[in-house]
Amino acid sequence: MNRFHPALVSLLLVSCVSVAPFQGLVTESPDFRVEAAPGSSKRGPTVEGYVYNKRLMLATRVRLRIEALDAAGAVVGTTIQPLDRNVPTGDRSYFELRAPAGAAYRVAVDYVFWVIPSGL
Repeated sequence: MNRFHPALVSLLLVSCVSVAPFQGLVTESPDFRVEAAPGSSKRGPTVEGYVYNKRLMLATRVRLRIEALDAAGAVVGTTIQPLDRNVPTGDRSYFELRAPAGAAYRVAVDYVFWVIPSGL
């Protein structure tokens, strides 16, 4: 009779656990997808996530509009912050930015300067 080792059984059970889907807010536009979730730091509330570039051009000088929402979904504060890096073509960039206080956040690209990659 075969017996499973307890460590093997544990490993099999852990590998069967599914990963939870992204729990923050997602903002879609023709050019970008922004996934954002609330965070915190010593300096106050933050919002963190990823900006996905859907275009075949480099996104530079990106500024994000962060809207703080109350429990009913109404906007209670807005700030515009620069992203400290470019968003490559067809790729994503991580961000963690200070945010106004709120129960949830909606983040969208407010400004972008497009650069056509050489060779196109």
